[in-house]
Amino acid sequence: MKKLFLFAAALFLTHAAHAQDKSYEKIQSAGEIRCGYSIWNPILYKDLESGQIKGAAYDIMDAIGKKTDLKINFAEETGWGTLTEGLATGRYDMICTTIGALSSRGKVIDFSKPLFYLPIYVVVRKDEKRFDKSLAGINDPSVKLGVLEGEGTATFATGYFPKAKIVAIPQTADYSQLLEDVKTGKSDLTLISGETFDAFNRKNPGILKYAQTGKPIGAFRVAFGLPKGDYQLKQTIDTAIDELQDEGTLGKILDGYDPEARLYLRLATPYEQPK
Repeated sequence: MKKLFLFAAALFLTHAAHAQDKSYEKIQSAGEIRCGYSIWNPILYKDLESGQIKGAAYDIMDAIGKKTDLKINFAEETGWGTLTEGLATGRYDMICTTIGALSSRGKVIDFSKPLFYLPIYVVVRKDEKRFDKSLAGINDPSVKLGVLEGEGTATFATGYFPKAKIVAIPQTADYSQLLEDVKTGKSDLTLISGETFDAFNRKNPGILKYAQTGKPIGAFRVAFGLPKGDYQLKQTIDTAIDELQDEGTLGKILDGYDPEARLYLRLATPYEQPK
């Protein structure tokens, strides 16, 4: 019985490895990478007039395509709640919206090398004074903390403020809904990225603010999503990212969307000496 089990396990692993090889071979044979993506402005968005996909992630993938001699096909738009599922079930070859490299996602997909780090801020109503000097008071059951279920901010919330009352909205919702909930009082505060707050603040000036003088509470690694165990594809994408980083192209692309390097924290080039 034990030998039969071991044989079955070996057969399964061989089949899985073969399937992964086939995935990479399919890309090489087709000469293109079929991308699944979700909208995240300005990382990835659609031009309202032309319908053309644009953004930092688009530009990075375009540069990767030139490095690898592969066409980049943004084939399927999907919601954030089904993005990793679509990759895991083979509907597309990789996720070409940059996503947080979270352990919850890592159970079903792999990630490329990081492209940048995303700082996360605490946002409250303009008249909120409790957290101006310290965020310690957030860790209290009376404080309502809004998060997007299963996303990076939810991980931060439970890690930093485990005693706060979590007010979760589904993954199908937009991040801007978290700010709307703070505005209307459904939540006392939320954790959000800088560009999401900036976009909300332009439309709703003077209603919300950063807590604790605008210092981020942390940052998480942002990367592309890859099929689980597809090591040949990962090596191909990672090598291209290394080249873009080393030659300065990656930094130039991000500079075009974040010239102050405030929204997307750049990676240090390994050969640079400390200042």
